[in-house]
Amino acid sequence: MRIEAESGATARSARWEFAGAPSHAVQFYRDESFLLERLGQFIGSAVLAGNSAIIIATQPQRDGLHTHLMSRGRYLTVAEKEGRYVALDAAETLAKFVV
Repeated sequence: MRIEAESGATARSARWEFAGAPSHAVQFYRDESFLLERLGQFIGSAVLAGNSAIIIATQPQRDGLHTHLMSRGRYLTVAEKEGRYVALDAAETLAKFVV
């Protein structure tokens, strides 16, 4: 997997669109707004294209992402109903497989 980066105002922004399938990407960030904007672009594009997304995050991050995505259209509601958008609690999810 090759990830290119571009300079951002508050942090370096991973170019997630260059990540091939299957893959994963890591994004370091200084504030939640930066994370929500980048994640919203990535997840929003995937869900809008009919793909699936699983989010594992804290409650405030899940709420912020949900609000961010809903502000861009009602497609998230459809994706949730179809099971293509799943948001899980980070602590609960990690506790299930971390020994």
